[in-house]
Amino acid sequence: MYYPKKKIEELEPKLNVEDALLSENSGIIDVDGLMTNFITDIENAGGVINYNSKFSFSKNNKNYISFYVNDDYSFKIKTRILINCAGLNSQILAKKIDGMEKRMIPKIKFVKGNYMSLTGISPFTKLVYPTPQRDGLGIHSTINLQGKTIFGPDTVNVNDIDFKVTEGIEKKFKKSISKYWPDVVDRKLSFDYCGIRPKLETNDFMFMYKKINQKLFILNLFGIESPGLTSCIEIGKYVKKLIYFNN
Repeated sequence: MYYPKKKIEELEPKLNVEDALLSENSGIIDVDGLMTNFITDIENAGGVINYNSKFSFSKNNKNYISFYVNDDYSFKIKTRILINCAGLNSQILAKKIDGMEKRMIPKIKFVKGNYMSLTGISPFTKLVYPTPQRDGLGIHSTINLQGKTIFGPDTVNVNDIDFKVTEGIEKKFKKSISKYWPDVVDRKLSFDYCGIRPKLETNDFMFMYKKINQKLFILNLFGIESPGLTSCIEIGKYVKKLIYFNN
């Protein structure tokens, strides 16, 4: 819903913007709760989750894809459908899958997004997203499940997976946030957390599949970044369709 400046001032008086779009049904996801429910659904359906197990490599024959777990190859699992959705490590894992051509595996770069939390009362009652930038959604404002205001993410290209918040970012954050909330210059921001996105050089959300034969099917998910968590259930439905129509 379109909101002109006057209506914005009534809804969020601390915002300094000319126009806005209001999404009345937008919100945030309880990540821990979502994952707990997924685990329950899998186990209730007879599934088994094998924690702390490292995929070593796979080998194909005409009836099965066999993949070996852990460095000593002591554990082997047979399947006809292998789905690689390893997030930041999807490319590394794909290179270990028998039948995958390495030249077809897309290149990836790691993009870190830092978040900072606001000390004190939140100036907003809703999520606030500035106009999207080239490499991301910009430093937006979110109220988490504990009622704390979180700002982020920024965009930092990194070579390695490192979940430490980048130091010296407060000035950059305040400069960006002040474009829609000028009062931030007088408020305290603290380091909160960070995440890393598996960014492809081409479009994101790549589903690469290969039929080994009429029985065996391999599916790789590459570049599943934001909003991958929000859309994960729909991604699962799409994966199910890909498997159904190719087997």
